Amino acid sequence: MILRPGSVNGTDTTWVVEHNRYMDFSGRAYMEVGKITFKVYGPEWKKVYLFVNENTEKTAANGVMERLVKYDFDSLAPGDEFPMQTISSLEISLNESSEEVPSCALPMSECHDVKMPATDYHKDLYVTRAATKFTYIFDNQTSQEFDLSQIVINKGSNREYYMPRITYSSDPLSGSFDVSDYVVPNVENNNYYSFRKGYATRVEESKVTTLHPIYLLEGKYTDPDDERNYSMSATLNGIVYEEYFPDVPQLPRNTHVVVVITLRDQGIEWTVDVCPYGEYWLYPDFGI
Repeated sequence: MILRPGSVNGTDTTWVVEHNRYMDFSGRAYMEVGKITFKVYGPEWKKVYLFVNENTEKTAANGVMERLVKYDFDSLAPGDEFPMQTISSLEISLNESSEEVPSCALPMSECHDVKMPATDYHKDLYVTRAATKFTYIFDNQTSQEFDLSQIVINKGSNREYYMPRITYSSDPLSGSFDVSDYVVPNVENNNYYSFRKGYATRVEESKVTTLHPIYLLEGKYTDPDDERNYSMSATLNGIVYEEYFPDVPQLPRNTHVVVVITLRDQGIEWTVDVCPYGEYWLYPDFGI
């Protein structure tokens, strides 16, 4: 979606929809996007909003499918005033302890300010995944099989803003999504909860078992009694093993948490690696 300045009153600017184009990439490889152009007014500043997988649905507690992002972006037509406050306040929520963000179509979003010259112009833009990814790897170095029945992640958040409110310490276009700060809905310590997922997974002896990734929301929990946050547990052969995520006071979106659980005859060892998602270049050659 491309916006242009509307009426200007002092420092208050009304932004007006110039283009609102829905692009359906289903069934197509990202290399096949090709060249997409927009005819716009210039020279002037533009705001470019990127919404990806905004129609993603989850299964609600009553079994009915509902959208993660509850807004009809298609209703905004060229010439309409853009509801800046409404869009910036949109939230994604996970209301049940077993709910997670569907991995088949992760919601993504971003807003960019672009200075449009008086000539043809193109600019590289990026979008940010509105989820945190958890990958659990079980390295069984024993001669015993284990049955995994449950994973629990404590003190995550079940609410986040759909549009990222992030301050980067480096330019994301350089491939580095280093976050210096971010803002979350500050309700009862970010409305933290415990995510629980049941399994019927056999962790075979002398093998490495990698679980399907879990996608949850960014959080910013502050433990008043312990600097360690985001505790977790795994139930193996009916026994609950618990541990904190070491040195993880915050988990912004677009973060990948890799948990390696090593099973040895002497006991269990947990290691956690937190890193930004790997980037994927789409090369659509957007031109405005």
